[in-house]
Amino acid sequence: MDLRAVHDYDRWANHQWMSYLESIGSPETEMAVFSHQLAAAKMWATRLNGEHPTGLAELIPTAAEIDAIAESWRHIISRGTTGDVAFRRFNGEEVVSSIESVVVHVANHGTYHRGELRGLCRAAGREGFPETDFFLWDRLGRP
Repeated sequence: MDLRAVHDYDRWANHQWMSYLESIGSPETEMAVFSHQLAAAKMWATRLNGEHPTGLAELIPTAAEIDAIAESWRHIISRGTTGDVAFRRFNGEEVVSSIESVVVHVANHGTYHRGELRGLCRAAGREGFPETDFFLWDRLGRP
């Protein structure tokens, strides 16, 4: 699997949700979930760039922020995904993980939380939320 494609999909799906959430007035609960997902992707990119964050930064979701995070991931992936990265979890635990696992984890984390957003919207009786399935993105020609 081309990990660049996985992160291109993630960018596309995040833009779909950003547009939808803005169109329904950026509800607080859903925006908090979306913000968490983006902040985590940004934090992991920071770790893979050699920095040591001590927590998730506050992040206000915007289209520009989505693009900046996605570009960080394209750059990381272009450097190669072999090897390991050592980091300290927020609870102080020291961990070593493969770079490839982190790259996959971040994309998976985004999919997980977009599914959570879908459930929140459905429970609130909202309609018209985006379909952001990987297969759909692929069938649409990977826009």
